Amino acid sequence: MSQLQRPDWVSHFNHLGTAAGSPETLLPLDGNALIDQACALTGLDDFGDFPWREAYDKLLWGLNNEAKLNTLGRLLVRTELLRTLQLRLRLTDFWKQNPQVLETPIIAPIVIAGAARTGTSILQETLSQDAQFHLPYTWKCLDPLPLQSADDKAARIDKAKCEAELWVDIQPEIRSMHDFGAELPTECLIFMSTDYHADYWGMVADMPTWNSWRMEQGYFLNAYRWHKRILQTMQVGEPDNRTWLLKSPAHLAFLDVVKEVYPDVRIIHTHRDPVKCIPSTASITSTVRWERSDTVNSLAVGQEIAFGFQFAMENVIDQRIDGRLPESQITDIQLRELIDNPVAAIKRVYDHFGLPFADDMPAKITGYLNNKPQGKFGKHSYSMESFGLSEGGLRDSFKRYSDYYGIAPE
Repeated sequence: MSQLQRPDWVSHFNHLGTAAGSPETLLPLDGNALIDQACALTGLDDFGDFPWREAYDKLLWGLNNEAKLNTLGRLLVRTELLRTLQLRLRLTDFWKQNPQVLETPIIAPIVIAGAARTGTSILQETLSQDAQFHLPYTWKCLDPLPLQSADDKAARIDKAKCEAELWVDIQPEIRSMHDFGAELPTECLIFMSTDYHADYWGMVADMPTWNSWRMEQGYFLNAYRWHKRILQTMQVGEPDNRTWLLKSPAHLAFLDVVKEVYPDVRIIHTHRDPVKCIPSTASITSTVRWERSDTVNSLAVGQEIAFGFQFAMENVIDQRIDGRLPESQITDIQLRELIDNPVAAIKRVYDHFGLPFADDMPAKITGYLNNKPQGKFGKHSYSMESFGLSEGGLRDSFKRYSDYYGIAPE
């Protein structure tokens, strides 16, 4: 990651760990101590009936032994662990007091899934202009429990701003890759971080042992059952005639499991030339990890991203061919058509699912996109070679995917 320069304040902060002896000395990540602290802060001690402790312990081992976190990285992770532990306690207590919440239906959610950098975020943001959808706003995903007052909402937004915008403060270039905002809709990974199997933790830190373990466990069904509980909680007090509009590239590998938990799910599969989206994803993954570690193996990240998305994309093709993902429940949109003719592309998606397309939607679509052009926050620069990737290699690896969906080279 030598192409990125840290802001001075970040370098100075990281030096504090060295001055104290090591980042571990200054900011220990002791799993039991963090649990005790979360219990003390909330006055609660029941983490619920979902399996979590083994994954938590494996995660803590990976964070301490493989992630190579610097001082700031340990502070960020420590904050996230304490926040998510407290949230698990508070969620469990809320469900015990309000068991009926876990009986409320999640009707025909819409899930935007595609490889990272294929337009999942801008599509979700654009569709967020449609009042028929429930949106997972960042501030709400960080604390999904029902609001207590208008002041409570303002306070949650302020807290979320601090957490979301800190990522940009640490590495300003990251905003050219992804927009961060407390009041923007965000991906499900944010609230799934309360599940210690979740992809969120692998995004922010390199922990191969934890990652291999969780894949071997076949944890996916419980992860999406947990996902459903969070949605049921977030829709308390909201209009019950709205449809959830969700997104995450992480869903791509588990769409059959998503369908098992949400049998009437509707999936929008986004697409882009792999020669563009795979190196771009490797770049943002490396940058996110660089925010927390002084040691990022860019070549390993490139292989991890290329292999992971090749597997996921081909898995989706197999599921469509064998009928596990019926064509009535999935449709496709390419980033190129979203850029060139967004109204027509989005209208086609609505038509496929029988969604009402309001008369004012074309103006809302064009207005939103005109206010958020590509490159609004600067050009995202990277070299695919720095991640051990080549155009020829990516063309070969993703040939089946590109042929199946008719993906044109950019």
